[in-house]
Amino acid sequence: HNKNNYYAWTHREWLLSFITSKEALLQELQWIRRWNSMNVSQYSGFHFRIQVVKKLLQDYGGRRGKIAASAATELVVVAPKDGSNSMLSITNTNEIDEDDDDDSYEWSIKLLKQEMEISKELISFYRGFESLWTF
Repeated sequence: HNKNNYYAWTHREWLLSFITSKEALLQELQWIRRWNSMNVSQYSGFHFRIQVVKKLLQDYGGRRGKIAASAATELVVVAPKDGSNSMLSITNTNEIDEDDDDDSYEWSIKLLKQEMEISKELISFYRGFESLWTF
C-alpha cells in the first residue's frame, strides 16, 4: 500500500484484530520494524507498530502485559523484587497479581526492551526525525 495512505494503515490495523497466532503477530512485528527502518519519517508506520506491540502484550503478555498495553491505566516503573537492576518491571500498583505467569511476564519485558533498543538505534542514526521521538 501507499506508505502515506492513512486509510490503508487504518485497514491494516483493523486486520490486526483478526490475527490470533503469536507467530503471525511476530512476523507482522518483524515486517513493520523493517519498514520503519526504511521509512523513518512516516508517523503512520510507527503508530501501526505500537498497535502490533500492544496486541502482542494483550494476547500473550499475561495479566501484566495487558496492563502495560492499556492506555487507560496508570503505569509505574519499579525495581524487580529480587533487588537486581538487570530488568525493569512495568506494573500497575493497584492491580498487581502475584500469580501472573512468569514466562509471559519475562517475554513481555523482553519485547519492550527490544522495542526500546531498536528505537534508540534509529534515533541515534536518524537524528532529527520527530516521528522517531514520538514513537
